[in-house]
Amino acid sequence: MGSPPRKPSKATLKDVARKAGPSIATASVVLSQSTSKYVSEELRRRVLEAARYYNYRPNLSARRMKGKNGRSLAILVPQFENFFFNRIVIGAENYANAREYILSIYSTLDEEEKEIRFIENLISSGVDGVLISPSRYERRSVALLKELGIPYVVVDRPVAGVEHDQVVVDNYEAAYKGTKYLLQNGHRRLALFGWKSDLSTITDRIKGFRAAVAEAGLAPAEVAVYETERTREAGYELALRVLRQRRFTAIFAAYHPIAEGIVDALHTLKIKVPDEISLLIYGNPTWASITTPRYSCLVQPDLEVGQKAAELIIERLENPDRPYEQHVLPTRLEIRESVKYLTPVVL
Repeated sequence: MGSPPRKPSKATLKDVARKAGPSIATASVVLSQSTSKYVSEELRRRVLEAARYYNYRPNLSARRMKGKNGRSLAILVPQFENFFFNRIVIGAENYANAREYILSIYSTLDEEEKEIRFIENLISSGVDGVLISPSRYERRSVALLKELGIPYVVVDRPVAGVEHDQVVVDNYEAAYKGTKYLLQNGHRRLALFGWKSDLSTITDRIKGFRAAVAEAGLAPAEVAVYETERTREAGYELALRVLRQRRFTAIFAAYHPIAEGIVDALHTLKIKVPDEISLLIYGNPTWASITTPRYSCLVQPDLEVGQKAAELIIERLENPDRPYEQHVLPTRLEIRESVKYLTPVVL
């Protein structure tokens, strides 16, 4: 026979849930005496027995359920190495600190299971509110937060069909605006190089690009869309392969790590920017403004996204009954030196 589980020195909600059998979410519902979810009497009894066994006492979670605010926030981002999300975190942390809230930072690496584990741990520790840019495939994390009644704000990657606070960037409008800029500078042979992903933040950029070129009446043979993985290396290999076979007057790099690979490939192929080809980048990486030439970019409001998200979560904690808010922030076209002016086209 197996020996009974050892009692941890300091039990957590996860320990209680593991012993009783249900999910952490269900154990939290029972121990917080919430009515947000039906729990059978048998399951409720097992959870309470497990809590007594471990001498578990909800602390920060109980405070939150009683309407008290522990001023504890968390932000979950999918790509912390991505300067866009890095700056979202900076914007959120600066605002939270100014309001005397503590913000913990988690990088999920776009892995849903890691994201769920982080949320379970945050629930156990009694986090008051969560800012989340969901992982690339599923939305279980948002459903879990909603089910438990934990205040949250969706950041950058919109989740449809659920009422909540949300702060996103208008990716469609940005790509449309950037493509119009290329067209207005006389470019007719255009290519978009982007990340192969079903995220709406990415597919909206392709839709905006296609809408602008269709509106300009360009023939299908004049434009192309190429998709690859989201790395510099993938962008480099794709650009080498494409540009050895076909030439364009302008490239719209719709994801900035891929843009790094494109710039490297152009150097390898000895194709000069902007004399021989123009390049517009979605995003504003630091190197884009210090190279020769300096690269024109669609600048995302990353700091503003983080600040607004932190503002919304704090307002939600301090005024729980306020209406949900949806904020769609515009990008800004930063014109530098990488787009050549050709024969103007009237649009």
